[in-house]
Amino acid sequence: MFKLIFSFFCLILIIEPSLAQKLVIHPKKGEIHFTSKTIIKDQQAFDNAINQKREKLVEALLSTFNGVYDSAIVDSNFLKRVKSEMKDQPFKVEDFDYHQVYLDTIIKSYITNADTLVGDYTVISIKKSTFVIHAEKDVLKTVTSSEDFAFSKNNEVMIQEFRKERKVINGYNCFKVIYKYKIDFSDVEEVDGVDILGILGVDQINTTEFWVTEKIQSLFHPICKEKEILEKYYPLEILQETSFFKGMKMFYTLKSISLSN
Repeated sequence: MFKLIFSFFCLILIIEPSLAQKLVIHPKKGEIHFTSKTIIKDQQAFDNAINQKREKLVEALLSTFNGVYDSAIVDSNFLKRVKSEMKDQPFKVEDFDYHQVYLDTIIKSYITNADTLVGDYTVISIKKSTFVIHAEKDVLKTVTSSEDFAFSKNNEVMIQEFRKERKVINGYNCFKVIYKYKIDFSDVEEVDGVDILGILGVDQINTTEFWVTEKIQSLFHPICKEKEILEKYYPLEILQETSFFKGMKMFYTLKSISLSN
């Protein structure tokens, strides 16, 4: 009897790791669909912050015109008129739906708003990590040549895991990950001496809260483009804050998922 129990126990040890491995999904079929919701706690404070950035940017850019164009064009009255027109055009934020369809070795990625396609389709090659843009009206028509997939370029990255904080999302047992970073704008140059990035305040620390699973492994995600996250986890819920949109949060929730090997 002891030998039988021991043999059964050994069999479990052999089978269980392979079974666990099978439970991890490396998607080749199915779809995943996220929806976004904009959260603004204080609309007035948010509008004021956006208008201040707009005004500073306009003043800085128009000041560069002096000496290039007739100074009468860029007088104080002109500047006041531009600022007034900006205030009459409030900053609009729309919510979208983000889709990815896995078709064996490729992914068809697209965005919709009220069930209407926004822009064109992106077709990603999983093996090559490249993508092409396909026309909105004719998905078979390629409108760009193949390019390397562009992951986010961030600096001063800090990742914190909170594995004891759990949430079940569509059947997946997820835990929280906090991702802090600065966006890498090293390729962006000043415009005629104007520090646009400094004015916009995008050189500050940003924070994203991910609720992730380790049961899905894919470097491609409808929302997340951070490779250092996708190499470890797969986010199923995202709460994003940026230094530019102070007072505003973007909340991305999973609407449906049917991914399989």
